[in-house]
Amino acid sequence: MNSATREDLEEILTLYHANQLEDRPQDVGNGIWKPTPLPILFGEAVVLDTLYAKERKEHKGQVLVAGAGDGRRAAFLNRLGYDVFAVELNPNIVQHGNYVLHLLIEKNLVDGRRVKIVPGDFLDDNLYHEHGTSFEDFEKIFAYLRKCNLDALVTKVERQSPKGVELFALRHVNWENPKTGLQHKGSAVISVPSHTNYSVDRYVKN
Repeated sequence: MNSATREDLEEILTLYHANQLEDRPQDVGNGIWKPTPLPILFGEAVVLDTLYAKERKEHKGQVLVAGAGDGRRAAFLNRLGYDVFAVELNPNIVQHGNYVLHLLIEKNLVDGRRVKIVPGDFLDDNLYHEHGTSFEDFEKIFAYLRKCNLDALVTKVERQSPKGVELFALRHVNWENPKTGLQHKGSAVISVPSHTNYSVDRYVKN
């Protein structure tokens, strides 16, 4: 990660910190919004960037953020170089996320043509079709979800995604891994002072 990218990610982090929702919106269905701590989010971006640097891969292609919350992960991934489609069940959080996204676009920290945050259920194929895409189009999927929702997402990947799709699951280190036929390609622990340790787990569909 070059210095310009790191500085932009830090500025995105600062802007989200300054525009955090004071009152957490009501939970919708089985979706519970627990924002990813911003230092953990930055650590996740560093893990991804370090991993791909070792493998000599570029940050490019279409990615899905499942359970996007206020779009903070979508913003980071877009700045790294991805075309991002982010889905969040709670429309009130989506509204706030698009407000923050507009601020980021104004500051040229994200490319508004290549990132979208929409309300809906990431398990619903009709949602993707309404926006001119499909679940099968995504090369990478990022998620920070309750186990029941992560299990449902994993099952959808197993059934529908083409071979080679990568799933990156952020979770507390004491959470149980999903039971899946996807190949587990490794994990990295993100340890930040004053925060619970998190793990980034990488899966690939063979």
